[in-house]
Amino acid sequence: MPVASKIAQEPTVLCQGSRHHFADALAIARAAAHESRKYDSEAQRRTIRGPASDALGGKEPYKWQVDVCEAMLLGLDCIVIAGTGAGKTMPFVMPLLVDETKQKMVLVISPLNELEQDQAKRFRDMGVTATAINRDVYTNALHKEIQDRKHRVLLMGPEMALEHPHFSKLLRSPDFAAGVAAIIIDEAHCITEWGADFRPKFAELSRLRALVPTGVPFLAASATLPPLALADIQRKLAFHSHSTYLVNLGNDRANITPIVVQMSSANDLSALDFVVHEALPVNGGNLLKTVIFFNDRDTSYRAYSRLKNLLPENL
Repeated sequence: MPVASKIAQEPTVLCQGSRHHFADALAIARAAAHESRKYDSEAQRRTIRGPASDALGGKEPYKWQVDVCEAMLLGLDCIVIAGTGAGKTMPFVMPLLVDETKQKMVLVISPLNELEQDQAKRFRDMGVTATAINRDVYTNALHKEIQDRKHRVLLMGPEMALEHPHFSKLLRSPDFAAGVAAIIIDEAHCITEWGADFRPKFAELSRLRALVPTGVPFLAASATLPPLALADIQRKLAFHSHSTYLVNLGNDRANITPIVVQMSSANDLSALDFVVHEALPVNGGNLLKTVIFFNDRDTSYRAYSRLKNLLPENL
């Protein structure tokens, strides 16, 4: 029977059958690099920690952040599952901090312009040049700055990366693409939740692999990747277990309580009526603010209409 969940939260579980491969990917990559070029993992990790600590204002990076950076430098794709505030944004720029040429860039795919702006400021505060690029701010002057490598972190939506007539053409230039150190997909659950219809370009991000040199790693980060969503983004981003390093810190929140309401059908919006009933003010107080997420616009419009009609006239 279909169910509507007020707040859904999955346990910390990897895709079935993948635990061994995910855990071994970094160790195998280290061993292969050591055999082929006498790679020294400990020396590399010391090199990573120093500038990362400087960027963090003297605070030591977490071991898992160093692991992710090392994995990307070894050419592994990465998946980071961690709650808000855990530090999953820091590995986005850590490969740049050890780039002696100071010419490498990372592309960060983000779902919201506001998030792009916020992260760009955060990276600039760390001493890394960064800019958000979208149709609202893209000018000839900004295009020239990007072309001249004035910004080492470029934050954008998937549509900008794949469709913008000027930026996507620049990204298709071999000389420019050769400077890309990594491609980051922030809020990677949007690939599953929005890629089908709301913003289909999220489901096409694997096309970026054809535009950058072989071996450029992808990093997918999210606080909410239950097993089915994890498997979906692996497939859509062309991640393979033998070449993917996964960090799953879990995202359990003690102040979140799952509530499940049975639905008579997938279109039974009456299952949401309890939201209005519980949000109604008591003794003239304010309406309790509630956020409801839907997978498509049509359902959200129909739910809005229904819930609005349930409110008293004075609201």
